[in-house]
Amino acid sequence: MAVKIAQINAQRSATAAAELLQIAEKEKIDILCVQEPYVFKGLARGYPGVRVVQPQVNYPWVAIVVMNSEIETFQILYEETEHVMCVQVKIGASVFYIINVYCQYSKPIEPFLTKIEKILIRIPSAKIIITTDANASAKSWFSDSTCQRGILLEEFIASNNLYVVNKLCNVKTFSNVTGSSNIDITIATGGIFKKIVCWNVQETCVSSDHNLISFYYSETGNTRTAKIDGECKYNINKADWMVFRERLNEAFNNERLETLGNENIDRIVQTVSKKIDEVCGESMPRCKKFEKKVPWWNDRISNLRKAAYRIKKELSRGKRLNLVCEIDGLAAKYRAARNRYTAEVRRSKKSSWKEFVTNTGNAEPWGPIYRLAKDKILMSGITSSIYNENKELTLDWEETMHELLRVMVPKDDKDAEMEMHRSIKSENGVYINYNLEPDITWEEVNKALCRSKNKKAPGLDGIRIEKLENYGFKNNSKR
Repeated sequence: MAVKIAQINAQRSATAAAELLQIAEKEKIDILCVQEPYVFKGLARGYPGVRVVQPQVNYPWVAIVVMNSEIETFQILYEETEHVMCVQVKIGASVFYIINVYCQYSKPIEPFLTKIEKILIRIPSAKIIITTDANASAKSWFSDSTCQRGILLEEFIASNNLYVVNKLCNVKTFSNVTGSSNIDITIATGGIFKKIVCWNVQETCVSSDHNLISFYYSETGNTRTAKIDGECKYNINKADWMVFRERLNEAFNNERLETLGNENIDRIVQTVSKKIDEVCGESMPRCKKFEKKVPWWNDRISNLRKAAYRIKKELSRGKRLNLVCEIDGLAAKYRAARNRYTAEVRRSKKSSWKEFVTNTGNAEPWGPIYRLAKDKILMSGITSSIYNENKELTLDWEETMHELLRVMVPKDDKDAEMEMHRSIKSENGVYINYNLEPDITWEEVNKALCRSKNKKAPGLDGIRIEKLENYGFKNNSKR
């Protein structure tokens, strides 16, 4: 199992954002770390249908695009700025962190390094990946020379026991008509450095002067892409329920859950969920997942992009071989090809949007166009840090949930009760036994299942109510 991660500076380009979305779908990229994303009205834009994590500021210089909906992310707000952000990534039982940084060339590099160092000290983990456009060159990451910013970054890497992941490639991470260099860097801590494989630079994004860097994070060293249980994993409409019941009975007969004891309830839940998932794989087909495609992309755009990409490769080759007599001509051809490609993307997007507004607005006057105009479309939020009782920011999802429960569902302490609480309990006949909480009965479980309707969205385990119903957990008669 592996997570494919990519990083690039998009140079605030809307065309680059659209192109990166296409590349990410084609290359099956799970996480895309972007410096200088396209921003409109204070938000990173250009990635519809996927999660975009960005600093909680008005004009972010970095963003992380989570393409794989089955990967859990948690935004850590500690020392976050418009140039520096950190997220926790969880995939199955594996947890690691990504720090995405843009070291703006017009600003000194030291404040950015100080922010990163504070995050490294605060996060109790040895698995941290740093993706950055450092605007610094050094021979440590295979630049032709070392600048003053590069010296400072090299000292920072050495003093914090970090490792440079960059490998020697024919393609530079940054290239334009004036020159090329390696200024985009991937850095890792010792606990994760050997688990980063297949680091590579690709000249696939013609809308940016920066090239796409991609690599895999793999616990085992292989590059099989990550697959986690999803809520639409199995097609229950084509399930063989007889096989399902037989296999599940066999699985539960072989698994002695009662030996785990009530104190291991989390382990019991995980075991039951795992068994149900295994049986589903034997008794029903998986749902097919279709690639997301933007409606405005067409063959003409693809051909223009290929033409610009081909000339970009020729220009890169000319610089590498120092073909001085050809470089100027190739640079002019590349600029013209890229301008044609960018203009066609803008024209196609505008035309597609007009068509969508006209058709959808006429068919559904109070539909998505109306909700968009009235700002009534709710965006899915990203779970992030909150302050705990010690006035410190939480660092992961579990710590955050514990703090929310502590505040919103306080402990029912009889000694801390006020007269108002005692009066409410007396009026409603509520008397709590503070020493004993009765076990949940099968009757209570069955009532809860009976209240649930078919086709209801499943929980984190991905188990649909129809599966439990066909095993016999749920009675047909509602009560």
